[in-house]
Amino acid sequence: MGGHWLIALLALPGACQEPPSYEQKLEIARHRIAQLERVVERLRSELDGLRPPFAALWHARGVAARQATTCGTPAMRAVLDDLRGRRPGTHGEVWFPFEGGGFGNELNKYLAGCALAIALNRTARIVVGGAKTIGLFEPRLGDWRSDSAPSGENATTLDYRAAVACAPQACGARYVPLVLTKPKPQPPAENSTLARKVYAHIKARVASPPAWSDLLGCLTAEALRPSAPLADELRAYLDAARGRPLVGVHVRTTDRDMAIHMGHTGFLSRGQRLLGRLDYTGEVRRENGCVTDAAAYGRCVAGLAAKAGDATYFVAGDAPSAVDAVANAIARAAPNTTVVTTPGHPIHTGSVDHVQHANRTHYSGHAEGTLKALVDFMMLVASDVFLSNCPDGGSTFAWNVRTLRLGERAFYGRDARVC
Repeated sequence: MGGHWLIALLALPGACQEPPSYEQKLEIARHRIAQLERVVERLRSELDGLRPPFAALWHARGVAARQATTCGTPAMRAVLDDLRGRRPGTHGEVWFPFEGGGFGNELNKYLAGCALAIALNRTARIVVGGAKTIGLFEPRLGDWRSDSAPSGENATTLDYRAAVACAPQACGARYVPLVLTKPKPQPPAENSTLARKVYAHIKARVASPPAWSDLLGCLTAEALRPSAPLADELRAYLDAARGRPLVGVHVRTTDRDMAIHMGHTGFLSRGQRLLGRLDYTGEVRRENGCVTDAAAYGRCVAGLAAKAGDATYFVAGDAPSAVDAVANAIARAAPNTTVVTTPGHPIHTGSVDHVQHANRTHYSGHAEGTLKALVDFMMLVASDVFLSNCPDGGSTFAWNVRTLRLGERAFYGRDARVC
């Protein structure tokens, strides 16, 4: 009878089985992870179904209303309808490149090209080239984008500055497409020769022309209506700020982090501050008056957040460390606020990505990074208050955010009301 306990033990299920091997444990873990991923995906799908559509969220932020108010005046409608209504057979064409530089520089070239088209009384045509950003928007001006421009005997090629100089003349045969080279990456200033020629054209048709800043903002709005992929991505971020004031914070420091992330590392051994368009040390930004010490700027914004009350803060920038410094400072100073950032690493959308990856081998960086940059841009546009660590004009990205915001409240650089 003394051995009955051993017989009973041996009868237990699995009593003599070997413990699971490492491979078996790994397979069990993978199975559980897959199960959890399916659960998370279902929950995300349910949450997404509860969110209002993009159009409703965008309308609630007041962006469409601001644009309708400013861009719907009789004077502005007359200018935009004139540009929309032009046809190559009756007006000729002016082709200008969009590609090259970051998204801010691309928009600057677009604005310069549209302004020149107005002055020349020609139809505007965008040469998309390898740019990936503009494809995430649907232009209101119609289908006037193309991957390449006419060439050879079928076109007149002219330097951008020469075209500005010859306007309002046709700059060549009226019905031969005019193709611009070397467009200016800075936005056309209100006191520029081009602006004067644009106003000369408008004043011949409109008694009281719109303000220059409003004209640039409405031209930008014509080009930047989010397409379905961008609108879908924006929904979650807009929903996070639903029913609350939204403060957009942009932190421009250096191109160093983006350059390393994208494989531009030659500058590390050569001690260069600049290579092409990229600012590797932040010296250029500091010369422009930007507060490139993200921790110091974070303390400024945190002080404002502590006094401002309940709000959602959307923080975007060119380096994860800078974004984290500002976001964490806000969260510590005002625990009741919501701080939102987009995931992933920022990229320079106009630079070749040298990191070998299936989705990161084309111009304008990789697709996820380009989408992230444009979500950042549109969320800053949608904010009730916009803060930038650079003075107005110190960052092309922030300048174009300001332009599309059409005069809404903004604070720049070392503004005493913030820092």
